[in-house]
Amino acid sequence: TDYSGDISQDFSRIMDKCEKTISLWRNQKATMCDGCTILKEGLWPRNTEFSSLSIYGGFKSEHCNFKCFYCDATDNLLLAKERDSITIVDAIQEFITVVGHTNFAVSLSAGEITVSPYREEAFKLLRKLNMKTSIFSNGYIFDENIYDMLCSKQASLDISIDAETRDTFYKIKRVDGFERVVKNISKYYKSGGRIELKYIIMEG
Repeated sequence: TDYSGDISQDFSRIMDKCEKTISLWRNQKATMCDGCTILKEGLWPRNTEFSSLSIYGGFKSEHCNFKCFYCDATDNLLLAKERDSITIVDAIQEFITVVGHTNFAVSLSAGEITVSPYREEAFKLLRKLNMKTSIFSNGYIFDENIYDMLCSKQASLDISIDAETRDTFYKIKRVDGFERVVKNISKYYKSGGRIELKYIIMEG
């Protein structure tokens, strides 16, 4: 659903849609999700629960310092430039108000959190509330906030490296930063926290 300007209203609309979809599954009726390859049979809760918030671009001043040719977040990031929107900090705080608790995880992805003008404020809020956080980054900039959250096991880090050589890295990411990213991975590794490297396999 597109953001209407009222997170409370949008959240209610999404939760209603979830409830209706689950009800249709229970009654073995068709839904818009039928045929989805990632949909698995399972025991659905009596009440739909909100478990995670993914911050996926489109927020005020969000951008990325890479230009990966496979990236699907370009439109969202353009929205952040074309209109006044809420910040990622506003979004987290408003969802806390709407949900009424902080027992949900937060995922920071698309754009690049290490170049966000709101990163310090966002990390401060997440650490203060001790919210479990998944951080997606290209690893080009080493961030002490991320390192500290890895040390405390509050966060996990997913770095999209996508290549094993400098040349391939440049072809995919359009930035000559392979050695720098590898160096930063080594620095994050010393935290003892959970770090995953993401590779997208592409033809050619």
